[in-house]
Amino acid sequence: MASLEKKDQLDDVMSLVMAQSGQEEEEVTDEQAAAVIAEILGGGGETSAEDLAPRKTLLPYTTKCLDQAKRAIRLAVGYDTNNQKTEALDSYEQAIGLFSESLEDEALSDKNAVRIVQSMESYLDRSIELQLSQSEDQDYTSASNVTSARQRTLTNMVKHNFNTLKRGVSLYSRAKKTGGGDDWITFILFTESLECLITALKSSNASAKSPMVSKCIDEMITKLEDIKAKNK
Repeated sequence: MASLEKKDQLDDVMSLVMAQSGQEEEEVTDEQAAAVIAEILGGGGETSAEDLAPRKTLLPYTTKCLDQAKRAIRLAVGYDTNNQKTEALDSYEQAIGLFSESLEDEALSDKNAVRIVQSMESYLDRSIELQLSQSEDQDYTSASNVTSARQRTLTNMVKHNFNTLKRGVSLYSRAKKTGGGDDWITFILFTESLECLITALKSSNASAKSPMVSKCIDEMITKLEDIKAKNK
């Protein structure tokens, strides 16, 4: 309806312009037409400061993501409490993904973003522990799938000052100390550490450019390939 009103208004003004100028319809110039349209739309065709101002409200999709993430966490905690590890892991991972998507909304305040990132770190930690606890039912394919979207998540967290280098080094050190000859523990911790270090390399963290970091990455890639080949 509004579009029709705009069209009618445009027709009326164009007729008036032509009548005042004494021109036939086909003789109206592009410049005249543009001026009329700008007048109707307001602002004389200029971009206002308000148009350039950052958006202050969250996108509906972001609000939906946050609501779904909170529900997923409630489910995860319930499953965790009842020792339903597979279901708990799935719900934690779902929440992590949803929180990650919410971080992509530029209208999210820094304070809330930092709070979300801190919560995400604890859920990532719990996800690792749940994966490690599934040593009796080792599924290397499923474990790989859990971390398949991790780089996007970590990249979004880095934008809000999350230190993926520190986390990656910590997981690497833990794997070296506790993994030993246990392929499952090494696989889980190295997979998570690798994603963190690769994300750090892609970020502006100068410390991640160290040759030692590249050496760790190469070592983990080789070890992970060996473990997957041995446990096909």
